[in-house]
Amino acid sequence: MKESIFHQILYTALEIWKKIGSKITSTNILVAQIKLHNIFEPPYHYTFIEDIESPETWWLGCKVPNHYLQKLALYLLAITPHSASCKQIFSILSWIIQKR
Repeated sequence: MKESIFHQILYTALEIWKKIGSKITSTNILVAQIKLHNIFEPPYHYTFIEDIESPETWWLGCKVPNHYLQKLALYLLAITPHSASCKQIFSILSWIIQKR
């Protein structure tokens, strides 16, 4: 992934995280978790099998303490398309649920 795209994803994720009322400590952990996801480090190294699982079950299968990235992903996945007012949310979604 290009660095500029990664930074845009990170910025957008943090903006959403801030809007849902999260604190600075969890924000720092979220950044670290996004970095691990980007380089496919555990627990984000598991393959998403589209025919067998949903994005929600894939994220629920990623077990780590203080799993803020999971919380953010599930929050975004709960948004129905007709209620979304911003294309950036769905840009983030495509990054989060991309095939591994």
